[in-house]
Amino acid sequence: MASERAIREYWAQYVERFPQFDSGTELLEADVCMACGMAAKCERAHIIPLCTGGANTADNLHMLCGWCHKASEGLSGDKYLAWLQRRSIADVAIQAAAARGVNVWDCMQSEAAIRRV
Repeated sequence: MASERAIREYWAQYVERFPQFDSGTELLEADVCMACGMAAKCERAHIIPLCTGGANTADNLHMLCGWCHKASEGLSGDKYLAWLQRRSIADVAIQAAAARGVNVWDCMQSEAAIRRV
């Protein structure tokens, strides 16, 4: 399996695919999620799963935080890459809040009501 360094070096040349990074240098930093940009312990995530013919090579792996890895589990190929383009640290915050039982939608509606008053 490709090392974290090899994965980051491979994808640094395609930094324009990662809107949360300004340069390939940022992408090379260890423990930074390649999806949301959050500083966190990262794990290898397959773009195309092994069970559908994917490989353990750098071009088929990203380094993702646990939240992003879990959120991307049902995605592969083009759907995964589209998700990656849209992912942000705000998505992680909403996912974490929901996992803890917070109804984010109710919070947003309450804040909107307060602003109208």
